[in-house]
Amino acid sequence: MYDLTKRDLIPAAEAMVNAFAHDPLWIHFFSGVPVKNRLASFTVPLKFCQTYGGVYAPSEELEGVCAWTEGREAGYTLWRMIRSGSIPSALAMGMELANRMKPLFDVSSSDMKQNMGDRDFIYLQLLGVTRENQGKGLGGAMLQSLIEKSDREGRPLYLETETEENVEWYGKRGFRVVNKVFLEPGSLPFWEMVRENRDS
Repeated sequence: MYDLTKRDLIPAAEAMVNAFAHDPLWIHFFSGVPVKNRLASFTVPLKFCQTYGGVYAPSEELEGVCAWTEGREAGYTLWRMIRSGSIPSALAMGMELANRMKPLFDVSSSDMKQNMGDRDFIYLQLLGVTRENQGKGLGGAMLQSLIEKSDREGRPLYLETETEENVEWYGKRGFRVVNKVFLEPGSLPFWEMVRENRDS
């Protein structure tokens, strides 16, 4: 796997905008929102994960991106945002997009604490493959790399996803649903999933 550098952040954000173009939740978020704001919304977690976890791709071509954080540092506190350099990107998102995404952030944060408690875990924040590169096994390869890290370290993996197709895909790789939420407006479904490490 290729570990992203700072110069890769904007191309990686572009790859994520492409990868999630047909995702129902992101369609809702991005409706009528300029491209620069969409890019900023992905640059925030990419910068954050570079500081508090890791961000990698299948290769320097950035066909897809996997971004994760340590579970204990997954919360977007002001200090962590400052330290990771995420504040300018957060401001660049604009208030409209930030307000649309707030219900997701609120639910994600509170449910993660409820689902994982004080366990030591790895939080998979982003996993996406550009549309032209989907179906080539790249997403599975990126996820497998993180699964191997989870198993080596004896720590569970935690994630959220927005489609039943993804729930099935993650389920085949050992994840189980721990909660299903409906986000307003529009009652958009949102699944929270855990994969225990192989020694659990």
